[in-house]
Amino acid sequence: MAIEVSAEESQEQIIRFFQKVDQSFGGSQSPDDARAAGIAKGKAEALEGAGTYVESMSVVEDFILKKDETLALTAGILQAEVVSQENYATENGFGMVLGVRVDMDRSVLATRIEQISTDRVLLRKYEELQDREEALLERIKALEALTGSIDSDTAGSKQTTHSYRTAIQALPAVELNRKALESWQDGHFTEPRDVLVLLDQALELDPKNTTTINNRGIALYQLGQKEAAIEAFSQAVDLVPDYADAYNNRGIAFMALQNYRAAENDFSRVLELMPMRVEAYINRGVARKNLWHHHEALEDYQRALLIDPARRQVEQNSARLDYRELERICDKAQTACRLGLCRSLTYLRERELCGRE
Repeated sequence: MAIEVSAEESQEQIIRFFQKVDQSFGGSQSPDDARAAGIAKGKAEALEGAGTYVESMSVVEDFILKKDETLALTAGILQAEVVSQENYATENGFGMVLGVRVDMDRSVLATRIEQISTDRVLLRKYEELQDREEALLERIKALEALTGSIDSDTAGSKQTTHSYRTAIQALPAVELNRKALESWQDGHFTEPRDVLVLLDQALELDPKNTTTINNRGIALYQLGQKEAAIEAFSQAVDLVPDYADAYNNRGIAFMALQNYRAAENDFSRVLELMPMRVEAYINRGVARKNLWHHHEALEDYQRALLIDPARRQVEQNSARLDYRELERICDKAQTACRLGLCRSLTYLRERELCGRE
């Protein structure tokens, strides 16, 4: 595969990369399939150069990101377009040389960097999409070798061709998800109806993309369709049993329906997978408080404070918890103790959740 990469500044804020991709095809492959694969590969290959450039920018240097995080974020804002195409024929088949232009808007990058400084969920979503795209490209690469080397009339070839086209078809679903994330701000979608349209299209192209399913659940929840949201989150965790974000989102939806036991179970599962996730402790504390499990709720609040003592107030999907709840419950326990009911206060003091008078 021939590669040429260059970068130039255009219109001040736009960084432009050019990538040449030599994409051969033969056997049962179609030119449209080859072109779609070539565009995705061109963007993926330009990503390395774009990521290196992004790492050198002061806006990124001031906010420490790992290399894979930088690549995931960069991939989320790149815009790819074919600017040239030359077809050719050889003894073994056909091919095309695509000139792919990849643009990166520095102003968008700066905005996204600022967002992820306070919202790591957004970065996780970008990483999930990057992982999905890389997996699809690896599958396409493996299937390309098969589709070009076996007889197009055999049953095996037909199945391989179907798998190849399914993987090609799934690539645009990643881009639709990235488009949806343009509406993500402060832990929610600002335009959930528009986002739902994009994600429904993505789901048709890639029905097992759990990022699509999870994001779709969030949009449904914001639109007040809580049962449908729970169904979406459940589908996501059925496909990926260790999907912490989907468990957390389902727990929030369960709480909105006052199913506090199911919510507690989901938040507990989140903490099995991500023991340092502050929001999960807070959410579970809220669920336990509503189950009248005040002792356990206070322990969750305390753990959240130990992990992140600077956060005096946390907001998660419109559910706000003030850490002064600890003080109020302690005051009630002290009042009860003055009346001779000291069991709760003793329990809380033993765990250093309440001070001594």
